[in-house]
Amino acid sequence: LREQREKMRRNYIATGKMQDPEKPRSLKDAITLVGECRDMCPEFERVQRIVQNDVHAHENEPLSLLFGRSARVFDEYRMVKKFRRSAAGNEEQLPSDLRPPTVLKQTLDYLFCSLLSDFKLKDVQTFIWDRTRAVRNDFSIQQVTRDEDVKIAIECFEQIVRFHILSMHEMSGDDNDASDYSWAQDYEQMDKTLLSLDAYYSDNRGKSYQSPHEAEFRAYQVILCMKTPVPNIEDHISTWPFHIVNDKRVRKAVDIYNAGLKGTKKIGPLQPPRKPSFARDDWADFWSELNSDAYSFLMVATAEICAMPIRDMVLKSFVRGFKQGGKKRPEDWTLEEMGKILGLDDLRQVRALCVTYGFKI
Repeated sequence: LREQREKMRRNYIATGKMQDPEKPRSLKDAITLVGECRDMCPEFERVQRIVQNDVHAHENEPLSLLFGRSARVFDEYRMVKKFRRSAAGNEEQLPSDLRPPTVLKQTLDYLFCSLLSDFKLKDVQTFIWDRTRAVRNDFSIQQVTRDEDVKIAIECFEQIVRFHILSMHEMSGDDNDASDYSWAQDYEQMDKTLLSLDAYYSDNRGKSYQSPHEAEFRAYQVILCMKTPVPNIEDHISTWPFHIVNDKRVRKAVDIYNAGLKGTKKIGPLQPPRKPSFARDDWADFWSELNSDAYSFLMVATAEICAMPIRDMVLKSFVRGFKQGGKKRPEDWTLEEMGKILGLDDLRQVRALCVTYGFKI
């Protein structure tokens, strides 16, 4: 296969399908690779990983998972391309290693529809997390521009964002025993996917395909700005199309953002940083907003990502307020009362959080 691969590489270079590394080109003459792989995992990678015993459990025959690792039987039809970093020493991918948009869409359908219906999320989360990253990488390398390909790319990236939001919600619970899960990495990849989606929306404005779901993902963007406050968020929103700006989900997202943003946090870009004038520090309104039926499950799950800074603000304000005296001391509050204040309905989480901040229980 290695000899065949080198022959293919020379052929791709000769036919102008990929660039010759020995012959520098100007940027305007750069060659964009076009995927030719019709499988979820390229043949060369399948063979390589089988030989290296690098086949994931969910790439084996399902029944063989009931037995020990040595008894597992790999299934090439279930193998999905693994994410690999671009690094020195790694050979450049060939067109035969890249999946075209239609195959990338089929791959996501398999991951989100077939695999998630057969297994619990906690059992397949890290596998899907890695494989969706590889899907995004294939899109990035090919730099799709055709209208039909852009449509597929946008739909795929939207699916991936939803997966990450759901994953962060489900995997952050106390009953999650997946030791290899990283919430920070989950958030990082969701953020990068949203950035790519933002670029797709902006770059294809006025073209034939306009995503019917753009307002949904713009709303997620606004809510997530609570983690990294944007001083001119209203100006940024005003650059979006009128129907997006006036969509009720976007307007509601702005309400959540303003209610939850900490007025004590100074932000730029002007120097020195200043407190945002639109921040309300209204944590009660923040929890009230989230309990409203006006929000979808994913919007609430997105706001949950930013909830910890809100709880931090509440508890610190709580401590400062009672240090000044009063009829009720902090230790007089019940866990149920604290749960309402902190927007938590799990008393175990309330207890753990209060202990972390030095409250006596």
